[in-house]
Amino acid sequence: MTIPFSEINRDDTILYYGGSFNPPHIAHVMMVSQLRAYFPKTQIWVAPAYKHAFDKKLIDFDLRVDMLKSCFKDFSNVVISPVERDICLEDGSAKSYTIDVVRRIRKQNPESRICLVVWADIIPTLPQWYRYEELKALATFLFFPRQGYDNSQAIDVPFLPEVSSSEIREMLAGGQHAGRLYGLVPAVVLEKLRSETLKSWF
Repeated sequence: MTIPFSEINRDDTILYYGGSFNPPHIAHVMMVSQLRAYFPKTQIWVAPAYKHAFDKKLIDFDLRVDMLKSCFKDFSNVVISPVERDICLEDGSAKSYTIDVVRRIRKQNPESRICLVVWADIIPTLPQWYRYEELKALATFLFFPRQGYDNSQAIDVPFLPEVSSSEIREMLAGGQHAGRLYGLVPAVVLEKLRSETLKSWF
């Protein structure tokens, strides 16, 4: 059973949209655009991972934050949050778990309802998440549909395009700064990436 839009679209709701954003691409922008259109009363937290859960190499955290700020500078009620970095640095942890993030947000915003924005394809893996039962008690999952998966628990909205971050990184590392990249990466992101030494990252 999906959540009624009216229960989400409230000014005491925080929509938490986490990810690697490695780099931010057009589907990320479309996701936030959808959230903003469907739930205009809410606050949206876009939060890049500080360290990858499977130790994959990430573009510099500050650069990813900068790119996200450029993507969403004209969006109302969108916060680019460094919460995952803050948790790791303060606790000396190698990585932060979703439950740690939710606890931090809950501590800072005790009256808010926290919704975790995720794709429907992760539903079968949720029981394996760290302290999943506790997480369910603290936050609500807001599932978005994904092609080729069971979307019975997802909200009824159009599919977003499938964009591969790894494909984008391969193009960038190979020196491709034009062509198909223009259809995958926001112009402001591509401009920032052009000025960086990409081959040292991938």
